[in-house]
Amino acid sequence: DIAPQQMIAEQDNPESDEPFRLAVCTSPSMVEDCVSRALAWEGVGTGAVRALGFHGWGWEIDVILKGSTPGRVGAVGDQLDSHFGIKHGGTLVDPDPKDASHLVLRLVTANPFENMPRPAIHAPNSLDISDPHNFGRCMDGSPLDLVLEGLRILAIGVSGSAKTTGVLRDLAEVITACHNAIAVEMDPIKDGLREFEGAMAAPPIRGKQACEKWLADLVKMASGRNAVRNRLGMGDTWAATSDHPAIFVFVDEFIFLSQKAKDSFIELLRIGKQSGIYPIAAGQDATSDSMGDAIADTFTLSVMLAARHDDIPLVFGKGAIAAGYRPDRLVPAQNKQLKNDAGQSYIKGPGLDRPLLYGWNEHSNEAIKRTVA
Repeated sequence: DIAPQQMIAEQDNPESDEPFRLAVCTSPSMVEDCVSRALAWEGVGTGAVRALGFHGWGWEIDVILKGSTPGRVGAVGDQLDSHFGIKHGGTLVDPDPKDASHLVLRLVTANPFENMPRPAIHAPNSLDISDPHNFGRCMDGSPLDLVLEGLRILAIGVSGSAKTTGVLRDLAEVITACHNAIAVEMDPIKDGLREFEGAMAAPPIRGKQACEKWLADLVKMASGRNAVRNRLGMGDTWAATSDHPAIFVFVDEFIFLSQKAKDSFIELLRIGKQSGIYPIAAGQDATSDSMGDAIADTFTLSVMLAARHDDIPLVFGKGAIAAGYRPDRLVPAQNKQLKNDAGQSYIKGPGLDRPLLYGWNEHSNEAIKRTVA
């Protein structure tokens, strides 16, 4: 006749700081005690812990630190996951940029993107790159809307993170439906976005030599388009129209480009905006010697799915780990049935400056082939 909660209450010493699992909590006050004990057990002092509320994906808790830092909390994330009895990477830290003693903890107990609606498919020439378009949503329920014009995009994710089938496929579906944009896609070692063949402005570009030639030609094109821009009186940057479209250049697995191609790619990154040529690069890591210094300060939108720890400061900048950006704690898909955190990411870009999880829309290969046709 003794309920589980009664059993735990009898065994638990109210004067102890020993942690207990989040699953046994039946009230906000128990959640606050659960968090306080877990942090204290890991040597993180707190002045106040307040449960902000339960969401479909888990709990949100406001924490005032005492004698500790948000970076210290992030450093013991794996241990906190264990104390709370939640999935690996389920403890998310969101520091307050205006108060070093204040942070919000998010304890993820369910997939925040489980019930995402089926993404919209767009008709040819029905969109404009200067308008915001939806690519998914944030874990807080707000839409992930991006204006593509002017964006140079980097996506980093290990195999199984849905880098190509999620991020690149989402971007390509929208871009190929814009009346004032065209796109080309290349991949030096794999098959890239083959499902978009026929909707791109050129056939699939494959192999290191072909990629090297195309990138060199695009650099020349960027210089030529600057002359056109001035002649047409467009102003400081390219004004994309149906007659004079922007060009989006998808480069998957960019670290496998030849050195000459990498040099051309970096040059295109630096000069392409004025001429309306916007590179979109993707890779499994960001530690290539020729790309390392150029990544953080050149791309305007950076996306990290499940990734390596060492790549975080290269992509998001120094201090990103302490600020709560932990894509290294996301788990890639094992197969189609075990998706884990595939398609989930952290993002830094215009208006996106908090370490929240973002889920990308999921288009199937067959749906894209029907769309292309």
